Amino acid sequence: MKIHLVEDNPDMLESLRMLLELRGYRVRAYLRALDLVDALASVEAEDVVVSDYYLPDMNGVELLRRLRTRHPHLRAVLLTGSREEEIAASAQTLRNCTVLYKPLDFDALERGMFDLHPVDPRRAARPRAA
Repeated sequence: MKIHLVEDNPDMLESLRMLLELRGYRVRAYLRALDLVDALASVEAEDVVVSDYYLPDMNGVELLRRLRTRHPHLRAVLLTGSREEEIAASAQTLRNCTVLYKPLDFDALERGMFDLHPVDPRRAARPRAA
């Protein structure tokens, strides 16, 4: 399993990428939603997308809708610092998607990636902590 991480704040992107890699995940990091859309061929059905909701080129829900044209069951976690009800409501229109609020609890992020949808453990085993 790869994690496709989309965050427009370079410091936050790098921090999350490093934390995830330290936990043993393979991470691809993107500063813009369209960068991930352009890399759609590298996304596999068992991957997880972790994306900020507010991005300069499109919001996280729009991004997931575009990615799911190829992988309809792609799991996703949307991150936001906003408590606007509209964000959670729009995420609820998507399956296999949860919203987590910043400041981010890293353990909640990790749980969220695995609690969304049952995944065949032979294809996407959870890495062991080092």
